[in-house]
Amino acid sequence: MNPWHELGLEESASAEEIRRAYRRLAAEHHPDRNPDDDQAAERFQRVRRAYEMLTKPPPQRQASPWPEASPQGAGGPWATPGQDPFGGRVPPGVQVRFVAPPQLKALMERLRKVFLLVFVGGLAGVVALGHAVRGLPWAELAWPHQLLLSFGMGLGVSAASFFAWLFAIFGLGFRWGTLVFWALIAFQVAR
Repeated sequence: MNPWHELGLEESASAEEIRRAYRRLAAEHHPDRNPDDDQAAERFQRVRRAYEMLTKPPPQRQASPWPEASPQGAGGPWATPGQDPFGGRVPPGVQVRFVAPPQLKALMERLRKVFLLVFVGGLAGVVALGHAVRGLPWAELAWPHQLLLSFGMGLGVSAASFFAWLFAIFGLGFRWGTLVFWALIAFQVAR
């Protein structure tokens, strides 16, 4: 959208000419003055946006306390390019950059959500494993005491499986021990 064209002005128009043209066009296209015209509200909004574009300065980026590292090499918030804040030297061509506090906060929030999902998924898996080992119908999990009992059984089975895997690794080596362990698990599940 060309704001000068919307207001019917040349680009060399003064601030007073811009204000007069805006007032004239806003009054002409105001929806209250044109109740039967469906396009009046749209034209009024376009004139208003054009006036705002010409009168309001563009938003300026706020200076960050953590500027990005320069593309020429390391530097970032330090005065001497190539030197990190802890006094060590950085090799030429390596960029050093620290995560700004808002970025760190967003990263920690995402990590917190991931850890929560992993924890809840692991908890559900342990409960499901314990309940499957107990051989009860899944409808029984509606009872809180059954949840606790299945969780305890799941923890016991998980710990026993982990130690059985460790013994298999120490006895047969990592590759063969893991293979034998999973073969035994598959055998137990299949029978």
